[in-house]
Amino acid sequence: MNNVMLDIETMGTSANAAIIAIGAVFFDLEEMGDTFYTKIDLQSCLDLGFDIEASTIEWWVGQSDQAKDVLSPSGRTELQTALDLFAKFLSKASSSAIIWGNGPAFDNAILSNAYRKIGVEKPWSYRDDRCVRTIRAIGDLYGVSYQNFSGTQHNALDDAIYQVSIICQVFKSLRLPF
Repeated sequence: MNNVMLDIETMGTSANAAIIAIGAVFFDLEEMGDTFYTKIDLQSCLDLGFDIEASTIEWWVGQSDQAKDVLSPSGRTELQTALDLFAKFLSKASSSAIIWGNGPAFDNAILSNAYRKIGVEKPWSYRDDRCVRTIRAIGDLYGVSYQNFSGTQHNALDDAIYQVSIICQVFKSLRLPF
């Protein structure tokens, strides 16, 4: 497998937003593979000059208790360590990792910025960035139905797994090559 669905949780929406969780899963149209999840120490992001937006803090306050677990201090890792672990996770790809994110200017772009800020080359090529929102928009145009969300919304791993189901449903329903 070399397709990886990425989802991150952040404290803002800009490319320089502080990242508080990374979730990812390897997949193809028939199955999901290994998963990755880590919560990130917010202070380690602030020390590197990442941004926090007040509107995002207010948004997090309104989320479920399960989603807000990402804000608890337990189980956090420093940003640089998290990025190193994610790079090791991607190295399991059968060939060059194709990184899917939910929006061309969000998950992939913010994580790319994080690698840049710590002075490490991101572990995938810009040619291998893919967009879930674009595929979902195509599916919507053709009336594709999606399964219901399962898990905790705004948990990076649960969101990544659901986004895989969207990709698979569109590709299978429209009989697109993958």
